[in-house]
Amino acid sequence: MKTLTGFLLAARLAVPVVAAALDVPGSVAAAVSQLKSAGSQRPALAPLVIGPEADPELSAAAAEETGCPGAAPLGPHPAVAQLITSGYLAVLPPAVAATLRPRHPRTSRTGVKAPVDPRSSGNRK
Repeated sequence: MKTLTGFLLAARLAVPVVAAALDVPGSVAAAVSQLKSAGSQRPALAPLVIGPEADPELSAAAAEETGCPGAAPLGPHPAVAQLITSGYLAVLPPAVAATLRPRHPRTSRTGVKAPVDPRSSGNRK
């Protein structure tokens, strides 16, 4: 999952991205080394932390260890929850997914539309 996340983020930002695990010693330092060896002159950390179980000090420690600036962790944003939900809905049988999805697509307060699985749109042949 972390490789896919890094790939999608790199495509969105048009900059090199290497994913690393905050809770694996040396993982972030290895990712920064990989970026530097690929020519990145100013690597930065943008942690994605989804659960409350993540130690908030891990991000600060990784920034200190690598000497890179670090952003505040991304996490409990509605768009992140919708992305995760759409991933689960995509692998469920259509009948089950339909019972878990809102009947009418709606827009959240952030302006992001609720995920809709194309298999349940009624456009079946």
